[in-house]
Amino acid sequence: MFGAMFVDGFKVPIIGNILHVLKFFGMGIIAGTAWIHLLPDAFSQFSNPCLGDSWKSYGTNYVGLFGVIASFVVQLLELASSQHTHEHEHELILKDLDQLHHSHNSSLKDEVDDLATEPVVVAVDNTMTMESVIPHKHTPIDPQKRFQTIILESGILVHSLIIGLTLGVTPDIGFISLLIAISFHQMFEGMALGILISNAKFDTKVKYVLGFLYPLTTPIGISIGISVRNIFNANDPKMILIQGILDSISAGILFYNCYAELISNEINHSPSFKRFSKQFKAACFLAMYAGASAMAIIGIWA
Repeated sequence: MFGAMFVDGFKVPIIGNILHVLKFFGMGIIAGTAWIHLLPDAFSQFSNPCLGDSWKSYGTNYVGLFGVIASFVVQLLELASSQHTHEHEHELILKDLDQLHHSHNSSLKDEVDDLATEPVVVAVDNTMTMESVIPHKHTPIDPQKRFQTIILESGILVHSLIIGLTLGVTPDIGFISLLIAISFHQMFEGMALGILISNAKFDTKVKYVLGFLYPLTTPIGISIGISVRNIFNANDPKMILIQGILDSISAGILFYNCYAELISNEINHSPSFKRFSKQFKAACFLAMYAGASAMAIIGIWA
């Protein structure tokens, strides 16, 4: 089951299979965190009797409101980044075509000049001149992939900051369970991000910058959250709203990322996943369910 597998014609060693299964375990962690920890905490905050009457009138519906707004914002950001990437790719294609056209015209001009002076030699050099337009056009590093990776990391950094803020303002009773869930989530998300950065073929310095930004964001968010938590009383309506809003936003982001991005791209719309053996597919699903189950078990104590 964990032998070498083939993905898009390339043989992936055993470690690739293990990492792929662990990625599914991380997906289960994300789903369990959203459903079992963030969402119930958000409902608890917005149903708190310490809130003002204006907030009580809409009550726990605010959880869905802030959650759906967060998911819509993430979707719009992805659409904007996709549109920008498409326009950038279109500009590159037009630039390449213009260069090709210019190079082709220059080569034709040279051939005409040669034809006027050395008609016999041109017949020999004609093929060489025409072929020289393409062979020297080496395949460049895909700028679209690099741009998408940067946009993806930007979204993950914002996501990580919100998660850190949520963890920082979480009461002690739920802090440990949420810390464990976020630790698993951030670890597997970081592994996936590292693979994307590696595949995008950035310069070494850019890789270092992108690599160091990710592990720093969540601790910064935690520090900010702890500072806010210490300023306000646990029963202060402002503190309750901050906690409820952050939990709702985080839940909405995790739901979108989990179902619209990870599960959809890694399972439903993944040609590679469809080519896996039944045994390996079963291992992936079991790993995902195990991740969600781990969060459910932690929910017994938190």
